[in-house]
Amino acid sequence: MDDTILIPRAAQEMLARDSTNRGDRERLALFYILGSVSKLKRMQTRIYDFKERQIIPEVLSQADFSHGERCMLKLAFHLYNGWECPSVRDLFSTFDEDFRTIALKAIAIRFRWSELVFEPEDGA
Repeated sequence: MDDTILIPRAAQEMLARDSTNRGDRERLALFYILGSVSKLKRMQTRIYDFKERQIIPEVLSQADFSHGERCMLKLAFHLYNGWECPSVRDLFSTFDEDFRTIALKAIAIRFRWSELVFEPEDGA
């Protein structure tokens, strides 16, 4: 894996909406996953309460996710606050190549193993 991770615009927008400092690696890992998985990005307000600044774990039982999306969301919650998630073996045997890459990068973000690059604003 490269030593730098590009933080997608969707994750940056979530950081701004939440008034989160870029140094908050727990939320950044959460938002990285939410911003990188299409269905999770579309459902971000059902997954995270931007007013209360907290996850909404009930979404796991209320929404229709694929097995991989559900595992990815559990990993996002785990990186954010230690929420219970499947074992590493179970996670990575479930993920396709794209999800594995997203998961590894989110873990690297959370544990400060990589430099971060934030996408510039349009026109910048």
